[in-house]
Amino acid sequence: MTKIAETKDEARGWNLHWREAEKQWELAYRWAPGKWRKHRVPHKIVDEHDAERYAVAWLDERRKLGLFEAAPVEVAPPTAGETFGDFATRWTSGELHKLYPDHVRLKRSSDDDAIRVAVLSRAIGKVPLAAFTLEHAERAMRALDELRQARSLETTTAKGRDPLTLKPLSRASRRQYAQVIHKVLSLAVYPARVIAAHPLPRGFLPKPGGAKPLNYLYPDEDVKLLACTPTPLVLRLFYGFLDREGMREGEALAVRWADLDLDRGAVTLDKNKTDDPRAWALNPGVARALKAWRERWRPNAKPSDPVFTLADREKEDEAAKTLRPFGLAGQFREHLRAAGVTRPELFDDKGGRKPIRVHDLRATFVTLSLANGTTEAWVASRTGHRSSAMINRYRRAAQKVEELALGELKPLDEALPELQSTSITIVVQPVPPSGSVGGGNGTEEARRLVAALVAASLSRCRKRRATHRNHSVARARIELATRGFSVRCSTN
Repeated sequence: MTKIAETKDEARGWNLHWREAEKQWELAYRWAPGKWRKHRVPHKIVDEHDAERYAVAWLDERRKLGLFEAAPVEVAPPTAGETFGDFATRWTSGELHKLYPDHVRLKRSSDDDAIRVAVLSRAIGKVPLAAFTLEHAERAMRALDELRQARSLETTTAKGRDPLTLKPLSRASRRQYAQVIHKVLSLAVYPARVIAAHPLPRGFLPKPGGAKPLNYLYPDEDVKLLACTPTPLVLRLFYGFLDREGMREGEALAVRWADLDLDRGAVTLDKNKTDDPRAWALNPGVARALKAWRERWRPNAKPSDPVFTLADREKEDEAAKTLRPFGLAGQFREHLRAAGVTRPELFDDKGGRKPIRVHDLRATFVTLSLANGTTEAWVASRTGHRSSAMINRYRRAAQKVEELALGELKPLDEALPELQSTSITIVVQPVPPSGSVGGGNGTEEARRLVAALVAASLSRCRKRRATHRNHSVARARIELATRGFSVRCSTN
C-alpha cells in the first residue's frame, strides 16, 4: 500500500494519508483560512486513486452546501472606466454586496440575472459606464431575441446537442431584462458613485402585462400524481409537500432536518426570498409522512442534511438526482401525464396561458385553502405573501373550487402508497337474531363474547406485526356470528 505523507498540502487545501492501524484512509482538509479538519474515508475504499476520487467528490459537495469559509479577498472599488458588463457581473457575483453591504443585497436569483447580464453585455458591447446612454439601452432591448437565439445555439453546439428555436420573449420577460439595465445603472449612481446621474428616463421600463390564468391541481389529480409509483418517491413527496404547505420550490429544497420538529409537527423557515422568517404548524398528514420518510428511507440523515435529497441505498434516487431548481417544470408535466392527469388547460400554452409548473403547486395550496374556508392571515403565514392583493388573485379560482365542492387534499401519508401506515379496523355490525338461543341475558353474553373475540384478534395481529420484516400485516378477515352481533376484524 502506497502511503501519503501526513502533511498539510497548503496549495491544494487537502491531503490523504493511510492509517495502518485502522486500515483506512484519512482525509485532512482546510475548511477555513488556517483551520484544518479530518474525515475518515469509508473502509471499503482501499485503493489510493479511489480514495482521491472520493475526496474530490466529498469536498465538492461540502463546498456546494456552503460549509467552507472562503479566505478574505480584497475587492477593488469600481471606476467610471468599467464597462456595463463588468460592473453588472460584479453585482451578480456578490462583489458589490461585499463592498456596500448596507445598500446592496446579496442576490438569491443571481443565476437568472447572470444569464440576462451575459445577453445584455453582448448587446451593449464594451461601453464604459460613464458613456452609457439611452440609445445603448434601447439597442440592447431591440436585439434581445436575436442574441438569445445566438447564445442558445453556441451553448447547444458546445454540448453536442441539437439547436433549439426559442420563442420571442413575453412582455414580462422583456421587462425583467429592462429591470436589470435599470438596476445596474442605479447602483452605478449610488452607492458606487461612478456616474453622476441615471441615464434612463422615467417610463423606460415596459409596462407589465395583465394577469395570466392561474394553474392549479384538483384534489383528485393530486391523488393520481402521488399514487403513480413509477415516479420516484422523493419527487412525489416533494410535490405533495409543496401543495400542502405553500412553500416556494427553492425554499422547500433548502429545508434541512434541523428546520423540522416532527414530534410536535412544526417547521421553521428563517431564510427565504423575502427575508421574512416564518414558522408554522405542519399539516398533520405532512408531519406523519416526513416522519415515516426519515425513519424508513433516511435513518442516518444528519440535522444539516436537506430533507429532499437522495440516499445511496435507494434505487429510485438515481432518478432523483434531477431534483434541482432548474428543469423541474418539464419533469413535473411528464409525471402528471404518466399519472393519467390530462386536463387540457394544465398543458396549454395558448391564449396567454402558461403550462403548469412546479411553482403552481403553491397556487394549488392558496386556492384550495381559501376554498375550504381558511383566512388570508393563515395562508400568508405559510406562503409569506405580504399583501392581500397577492392573495386576492386566487379568489376567483377558489370560488370555483368551492362551488364544485372539490374538497381538500388527501393527507400526504395516505396519498403516498409507500408511506401508508398499517392500521387495524374493528367493525361491529348488528344482525337480526335468527331465533332465541338459551336463557339468561343474551345481550350481556354477546357483549362479553365480542370483547373476547376482539382481544384475541388484536393479540394475533400484534404478533404478526412484530415479526413481519416490513412492519406490515397481511390482510386477514375474521367474521364470526354471535347472538345479535357480527364481528369483523380486518388489517390494512
